[in-house]
Amino acid sequence: MLKLMIALLALLLTSCPARAEFRLEAGAGIAQHDKRKDGLWYQSEYPNEHHLRDAAFQIGASWFTTGAQTRYGIRAAYVHLGRVSSNALAIVDEYDRGLNTPCVAATLHGDCFAQFQQVTDNRGWSLGPVVERNAGPFVLSAEIGPYFGRQTVVAHVEHITASDRSDTNLTNQWTFTNWFAGAGVRYQYLTINARWYQNLAAGGGWLGPRHAFTVLVGLSIPFGE
Repeated sequence: MLKLMIALLALLLTSCPARAEFRLEAGAGIAQHDKRKDGLWYQSEYPNEHHLRDAAFQIGASWFTTGAQTRYGIRAAYVHLGRVSSNALAIVDEYDRGLNTPCVAATLHGDCFAQFQQVTDNRGWSLGPVVERNAGPFVLSAEIGPYFGRQTVVAHVEHITASDRSDTNLTNQWTFTNWFAGAGVRYQYLTINARWYQNLAAGGGWLGPRHAFTVLVGLSIPFGE
């Protein structure tokens, strides 16, 4: 699928018409993330809390054909999807979950619990074709393409049982490629865009969220033809 997308982008570039419009674009808003999978540093039957919504922004540029009701283009953008965090009590070894009966959260009985705190930063680049069409004074658009992500996780693990009071600090970073899809509305220079990002945990998401949804308000300013 990635090769197909690259071929489509190459076709759009090589068939560039005599008149084309380039735009500088920026937007800011919110990103809502899914909760990561139960069972890894977070177990729903034990106390846990999550912060899954944060500020997001996007800065990029686009190229579009001109002179028709329906226009085709390419958009490239740097995307920051904010930070998510969690604080959860969990069994240190998830394979003991449900099997190690002495692990009772109410009394912390048994040497198997720890407090897991983590912050995940999500950012990357998006690239893909865009289609837009006039609708009265508005312009509607749709886009899809690959998302080249980088996920950075900073975690603090504190063993809180009687026999083990040690703590550990971890920092991990993954890069991955997955997909996004979006739709938007533009009125002159003003824009509002929504996007869905698929599986941001693809690079090692045992600490991170799974998907994200963004709504951004911004500007799209033409700077040449």
